[in-house]
Amino acid sequence: MNPKTNVRVGNLVDCLDVAIKQEVQLNQSIAACLTALTSNVGATIDSIRNDCLQL
Repeated sequence: MNPKTNVRVGNLVDCLDVAIKQEVQLNQSIAACLTALTSNVGATIDSIRNDCLQL
């Protein structure tokens, strides 16, 4: 899917907040990443969005 030419990519933005809230339920501990599914993508995206709002 090419985000520059596919208008459906814009629809993903509607789901972003829900995805971030659900992603928090995953294990976010770096120490546990060898034995469990982990993620901190939502926190990273949220941080970037908040930084952009402050500009």
